[in-house]
Amino acid sequence: MKIIQTILLASTILIVACQNKKTGVPQSSNLTLRTVFFDKTGMDTTVAPGDNFFLYANGTWIKNTKIPSTQTGWGSFYTLYEENVKNLDKILINAFNSHSTDGSIEQKVGDFYHSGMDTVTIEKLGISPLKPLLNKIDSVTDINGLMSFMALASRRRSGDLLGFSVDPDDKMSTQSIANFSQAGISLPDRSYYLDTDAKAKTIRAAYITYVQKIFTLSGDSIHAKTDAAKLLALETKIAKSHSTQVALRDPEKNYHKFLVADFQKQTPYINWTSLFNQLGIKPDSILVRQPNYYKTLNALIKTEPIANWRLKLKFDALNAAAPALTKAFRDARFEFFGKTLNGQKEPTERWKAIVNSTDSNLGDLLGQLYTEQYFKPEAKKRMLSLVDNLQKVYEDRIKKVDWMSAETKKKAIEKLNAFVKKIGFPNKWKNFDDVSTSPDTYYENIQTANKHAFNEMINKLGKPVDKTQWGMTPPTVNAYYNPLFNEIVFPAGILQFPFFDFNADDAINY
Repeated sequence: MKIIQTILLASTILIVACQNKKTGVPQSSNLTLRTVFFDKTGMDTTVAPGDNFFLYANGTWIKNTKIPSTQTGWGSFYTLYEENVKNLDKILINAFNSHSTDGSIEQKVGDFYHSGMDTVTIEKLGISPLKPLLNKIDSVTDINGLMSFMALASRRRSGDLLGFSVDPDDKMSTQSIANFSQAGISLPDRSYYLDTDAKAKTIRAAYITYVQKIFTLSGDSIHAKTDAAKLLALETKIAKSHSTQVALRDPEKNYHKFLVADFQKQTPYINWTSLFNQLGIKPDSILVRQPNYYKTLNALIKTEPIANWRLKLKFDALNAAAPALTKAFRDARFEFFGKTLNGQKEPTERWKAIVNSTDSNLGDLLGQLYTEQYFKPEAKKRMLSLVDNLQKVYEDRIKKVDWMSAETKKKAIEKLNAFVKKIGFPNKWKNFDDVSTSPDTYYENIQTANKHAFNEMINKLGKPVDKTQWGMTPPTVNAYYNPLFNEIVFPAGILQFPFFDFNADDAINY
């Protein structure tokens, strides 16, 4: 299951902020009927609610709770995740053991899961699954070769200098557009490269150690240290072109539509026509979120030695592939990204990581099996009724407020009535007919899923936006509101106790 840490779509706002997690509402055959829906054991009634309501409501829980070593936080979302990941694991084990027909949902998700759990084969293969890609990088000797590999990396999700995606146009939300956003760095944002405080310096030192380790594991221990320093220097130059977190929050500062011919003049060393051909797209205009990044990339392509670009491409490919490679690669990646950056003490258990990966790559397939077993159709009806009632209350309140004009009230009610509700799972499942999986080729399975996702994305270009699609998989324990579509989305995962329970009184669910 994919961890939800940030906004999923360019204009999507999460309703419930949490680090991640996915879970589900069991159907009656799997459900232990709950009789207590409000847990008082975490309260601290020695605290007066008027003095500190937070401690009154949570004080005892806070005193008695420790964050597990494999997590970076703890609470209702996490406990829900722990329960649900077990259910998903059962589904995937049963799918593999069913020996279902090739091409069936069970075969695809079961083999994908098993390939990730087959660490013996993964260790035997070592870095060999990545060798063809690394050989392509070694063959990059000029700007044209660099352009070609940038497109390939974008298609394979093997690192990203292009920042390419296809998204709804912010100012014409019914149409999709080729979208380009700042990219090219491995640390979270520019401040990690440019800040001079002790913490930033410590993180950069740990990052260099990680890069050196990755290069060493790939077979080049002699140059690993100097190559790591060169990589950091290049990424620092790139980071200087990035917008700050504050600037990224301003929609107008991040909306720049160009005709391709006009933007080509501003970035002459980036051959956009060649890139588009290799990406399989033919846009007339593009949406460039942060033009300064591409102008800097254009300059660096001209001035930076091609050998340094090969280092960047190689590291990006290794870093992206590390979770699918040997334990040594996985441990190195966790040591930096998990422990140093996020404060997680121990890696996520392997089986949980592979459940997450299966959901991330084949979410709609796993979602079909999940909702069949752990989501009651009656729960969807009840949730729709709940939201309908909330809409009626909002409409009544809008009518009664005295600070809105009559025209404003009319527009507000029109928007309220146009509100789209997506509950449980999509009405139309995504098609994965082009995806084939094998029980012993985990890296290749991921690449097959990446190819599918990329093709699915570019097929949206030039077409009306399909508003039936979801930005989360059905098992997700989270929800979101998308202002571009005026829609609220509650996956099946969030619709279980303590956030929702089909058997609970309405007062609890509201």
